[in-house]
Amino acid sequence: MPKLNVTQAMTKALSYEKKGDIAQAAAIYQIVLENFPNYSRAQLGLKGLSRRFTDTTAHSPPQTAIDDLILLFSQKKFKILIETAQSLVAVFPQAALLWNLIGAAHRELTDFKEARLAYGRAIALVPDYADAHYNLGIVYKDIGDLAAAEASYQRALQFAPNNGFAHQNIGVVLELQGKLPAAIAAYKSALGSGLIDHIQKMTIAAITMADMKVWAQRSYRVWMRRQSLSLPNMFSILWRFR
Repeated sequence: MPKLNVTQAMTKALSYEKKGDIAQAAAIYQIVLENFPNYSRAQLGLKGLSRRFTDTTAHSPPQTAIDDLILLFSQKKFKILIETAQSLVAVFPQAALLWNLIGAAHRELTDFKEARLAYGRAIALVPDYADAHYNLGIVYKDIGDLAAAEASYQRALQFAPNNGFAHQNIGVVLELQGKLPAAIAAYKSALGSGLIDHIQKMTIAAITMADMKVWAQRSYRVWMRRQSLSLPNMFSILWRFR
């Protein structure tokens, strides 16, 4: 934030508040309080924002604020997104969506510890938040904890059974663990969902066929090893008729 004295900062915050830019207003109030923790006008301003929106939005930020955060994500401005969302959390402490977005931004920054904490906060607020469970599973996969990733994906499916992406990612983590039959079953479940588009279905089908081919190749190698036991006899028979 540009260098402002307290009076200028408060004027700026009120200006943002009147425009409906809650994130910017809350951010300024928080900066003032970080420097002057007992500054009553900033305390009242932050509390006023919370009271103003609690009854009308069911503890959720205005849609315009959410749209702004999503735009920041699409622009890869992850640090700004985190700062903005955390400012909104001060006003909307029960908004699990904010923690979900904070987690997504931390993951993009490869700050997996903070991503896990953020998704955990979202789930603590809304235990049946399927998207947060799913995203937590992605983080666990990123750090190589495949069992935890599978468990998170499974929890996501408990609350959103038709999530084809969760089925797909379960297949991936199962495959990475060498559990190919179970992985193929998960891929088939993904193909049966209506949330995966044609191109993604083709990709999953290709993976499934590749896995089936691996099993076919393994079966063929086993068969060849068994047949090789009789090869000396075959060679001896051929030798007799030379």
